Amino acid sequence: MISIGTKASALMAQAATALVQIDAETAMQRLSSGKRINAAKDDAAGVAISSRLDSAVRGLNQSIRNALDAQALIDTAEGGMQETETILQRIRELSIQAANDTNSATDRANLNLEVQSLLAEIDRISSSTTWAGQSLLDGTFTDKSFQVGGGTLDSNELTTSIAGVNASGLGLDGTGISEVSSAKRINISDEAFSEIVA
Repeated sequence: MISIGTKASALMAQAATALVQIDAETAMQRLSSGKRINAAKDDAAGVAISSRLDSAVRGLNQSIRNALDAQALIDTAEGGMQETETILQRIRELSIQAANDTNSATDRANLNLEVQSLLAEIDRISSSTTWAGQSLLDGTFTDKSFQVGGGTLDSNELTTSIAGVNASGLGLDGTGISEVSSAKRINISDEAFSEIVA
């Protein structure tokens, strides 16, 4: 008679080998990924915690990028304001020079011509100082928010406005120094200067 014999010990060895193989695959997966948790079955609570922390880290990383973008925007506006400040200093200097009675009418006309060119340059700087298509110095950059925290709460954002830094916004519209009375314009230039540096 023919019989097929099965050995219980052989079946147990085969089952143990399969378990060892599964454990080896899990260990290799963890080693190759460098992570303790590769799937929810490894540690369900750990996956939830890891996902929450990963989300928080991503939010913080984005808020850092947002803050750097905001700083670059402010630096761009500041560069335009520094140029405008230099021009205002020159307008003030020309106003003081024109207030002196040693200048002829022709001299004052030439000084006034330079002042008008400088005022046009202030307007050009105001209209051409932009960030991502947004004008920064023409008075339209108001109540802009920068999300600089990891969450979406109001406490995680900064709001800023940049006043108009053009001739009109600085109170210099119609400024001229072709008359001796331009000494009055010195005060206007001082007021405009204080607007820029404030």
